[in-house]
Amino acid sequence: MTRTARELYQNLVLDPSINPVAQRVVAAILAAIGNGSLIDDDPLPSSRRLAEAHNVSRSCVVQAYEILAGMGAIRSRHGSGTRVCPGASQLIGETCRTPVGAKTRSEPDDVLDMRVPAHLFRAVVDEREWNRAWRLATAPDAVGSGHRELTTALHNHLRSFRGMQLHPEQLILRPGLGSAMVDIVACLGLAGDNVVVEDPGHPRIQGLFVEAGCRVRRLPVDDEGLRVDMLTSADRAVHVTPARQWPTGVAMSPRRRAELMEWAARTGGVVIENDLDAEFTYGRAPEPTLFQAASSAARVIYLGSPYRLLGDDLAIVWLVVDYDFHRRPNDVAPISECPARALANYLNSGALYRHRNRALTLCRDRRDALLRALAHEVPQVTTSGEQSGTEVVLHLPAGATELGVQMQLERARYRVSTLGEFAMRRRDHALVLHYGDLTPSTGRRFARSLQQALAGLT
Repeated sequence: MTRTARELYQNLVLDPSINPVAQRVVAAILAAIGNGSLIDDDPLPSSRRLAEAHNVSRSCVVQAYEILAGMGAIRSRHGSGTRVCPGASQLIGETCRTPVGAKTRSEPDDVLDMRVPAHLFRAVVDEREWNRAWRLATAPDAVGSGHRELTTALHNHLRSFRGMQLHPEQLILRPGLGSAMVDIVACLGLAGDNVVVEDPGHPRIQGLFVEAGCRVRRLPVDDEGLRVDMLTSADRAVHVTPARQWPTGVAMSPRRRAELMEWAARTGGVVIENDLDAEFTYGRAPEPTLFQAASSAARVIYLGSPYRLLGDDLAIVWLVVDYDFHRRPNDVAPISECPARALANYLNSGALYRHRNRALTLCRDRRDALLRALAHEVPQVTTSGEQSGTEVVLHLPAGATELGVQMQLERARYRVSTLGEFAMRRRDHALVLHYGDLTPSTGRRFARSLQQALAGLT
């Protein structure tokens, strides 16, 4: 008797503890192949049907199917749909016994992971609006270039949300941060030259520059942002996060911004402005972009992404460049057409702005509740940074070491990052944590556990 896709996908079990969602779908299908629920040549549902059945984004199912096809576990053919590949269970072997991303016995279910970097809490996503954007993007009558549609939508978005005056031709779309960095290094000829990054800063940024052949220098950040006075004429480029420095949360002061623009104009150095955290500024508009404020003598390359609001499932990053930028062809590292159309629909409908409003409200409330709990339970711990972002830096009292407190919290089932993990220079001992998943009650329990951790070190 022929088995139908409907009866098969209804038996799939998606583990909500596995993130991102695409890996959750991958894990469920691998587990079904491994335990015999799916056998050779069994049909799989369309991405739309599977997404609707399990209340997940269609883009995540599409990405999961692409991963599984790359593994050789499934295959898609025109007219016959998607099916399990013959021999998939032997090919996968024991890897399907433990789903990708699943917790092991060394990772109890009650562990709260607040390490950074992390995604935004997913509860703010309006699945109805998100699914509508994808239905329009994948409709049979959908025509036109997703790349062109998204370029137009982003042009309008950057003009209205960030006040940037630009032409659509200045936008470059890439499928990830790595390919965008390759564009920057290759088109500016930075291989073998000095590139400055912030200290502390995102470890992946430094790694990408090193992989591209740059000599990386790390300069310190203080309460005004990057120490611009330490830049030299030998530095060809500097990567900064001026709207909200990661992970400290410091906004670059007007004085430092002016000094940075003066350095760029005087030396010919290029400023790479990473604006990924600008969306998360509470109670006021984000600071103007360096790109918009730059004079004709100062060169700024702007980098943006929907990562903070929508996660990295879309695999889209954009650059805004000047007309002297020797850009590579779009087809060197193309973005996917359907995700591009979906994001364009999401922007054009205004759904992204409604989504941002929900995200800001949730994050602001959770940040405020956490800070109140910390002030009550551990007043000797101080925080730093602007009222923004989804991370908070907790400065520990004298005598407490960040590693010691981190280990004590680990025993209490809380996982946090330390500032030292992202810094090369010696700094005060501090913790960095993502509070997106901290409800007010959970925040209070964490504050009490932090108090007990500090007491246990005395």
